Amino acid sequence: MPATEMTARYRKLKDYWRGRFGGRVQKVSLHAGMTCPNRDGSLGTGGCAYCSNEAFTPAYCHSGDSLEEQIEQGLAFQARRYPRAVGFVGYLQAYTNTYGPLEKLVGIYETILGHPGLSGLVVGTRPDCLPDSLLDYLQAAATRKPVYVELGIESMEDATLARMNRGHSHAQAVEGIQRVAAHGLPVGAHFLVGFPGEVWTRFFERVDEINALPLHSIKVHQLHVFKGTPLARQYLDHPEAFDFPRVEDYFEQLAGWLARLRPDLYIDRLFGDAPLKYILNPSWGIRLDVLVARFDAWLEQRGVSQGCRHRRAS
Repeated sequence: MPATEMTARYRKLKDYWRGRFGGRVQKVSLHAGMTCPNRDGSLGTGGCAYCSNEAFTPAYCHSGDSLEEQIEQGLAFQARRYPRAVGFVGYLQAYTNTYGPLEKLVGIYETILGHPGLSGLVVGTRPDCLPDSLLDYLQAAATRKPVYVELGIESMEDATLARMNRGHSHAQAVEGIQRVAAHGLPVGAHFLVGFPGEVWTRFFERVDEINALPLHSIKVHQLHVFKGTPLARQYLDHPEAFDFPRVEDYFEQLAGWLARLRPDLYIDRLFGDAPLKYILNPSWGIRLDVLVARFDAWLEQRGVSQGCRHRRAS
């Protein structure tokens, strides 16, 4: 591993970007006004039961502004906040950013890739909205500037995916990951822990399945129940169906999972946060940076590092 990747006991995605650009790279969130197939009636309506885009959309990112305006506002905001950053990448996070006519999508991507202040593109999307024509375009675009694909997988349990109104299966998620990787694009996967009806430790037990996927990075964090969502109604009606981990128990499971995780995988996130005004379920009440520092120290004290108990598949 390069020296820049030895800053912690696990391989952080920020070090991947640092290695590409020689310093800190910061995402600039952008809202392209997209929708999802489980919102517009193609696969269903209402969207994911837990989804609240306003809870994670930065204040500078307004869907009513043009993409060009959002880029300028986002760059100004992030440059003030991170003056030592050497580069910024456009991050299409909200909704499904590979869903729609190819011509429209290419126009969005080209606006981002063509901006001199942005060094690359991160596309957040679903694993079942990846037509070959679009992946071919992204593969070609990646020869100009880095292109990263982030797939919302959320759960590995089909029953959970159905209850959360995702509109796709885990088999489709696996296929989506494989197809993105086959196009030579780095692909990350996002998972949530703590869905009702699913034992929260189950995700960590399935580490071998994660290791078998051609993933570049992984993002996992605890579930938040956001106010005003269908999941919030479920929580208010049946709080007994929810099993939220205590922070110490989460640390234990996370550490065991990291120890068995493939050592070449980058870690995008291990904990989630959002403004408390949006959250309905009990919060750990610990700021994200403090939580990360506590976990890093916890690993150090116990001598745990990513892949230290990893077993290669035969």
